Amino acid sequence: MDHHDAGVDDADGSGAARLRRGGGEPPLTDPGKATTVRFVDGSPAPTDGPFAKIKESLAGYWVVECTHERALQIAAQVVAVTEYPLEVRRVMDEPPAQG
Repeated sequence: MDHHDAGVDDADGSGAARLRRGGGEPPLTDPGKATTVRFVDGSPAPTDGPFAKIKESLAGYWVVECTHERALQIAAQVVAVTEYPLEVRRVMDEPPAQG
């Protein structure tokens, strides 16, 4: 197994199954409010932007109940293994207004 696969623990799709049983995915906040953790000069580094367009980059996401600071720590651990950027966003308290 190469280092890009080492951090993947949901290959069987059980996380997706849990989301479906729970009623679907919660809405995420606007990408402009995200923090992106990238692999820069040999280590993870959180940055504000530039942000990728969601249709071009979203491969999946995790919902983690913790503080924003802890979410950044978790993202840094994943980025250190995969060397791929991760975007950290909060889950919306309320769904976006229709209209």
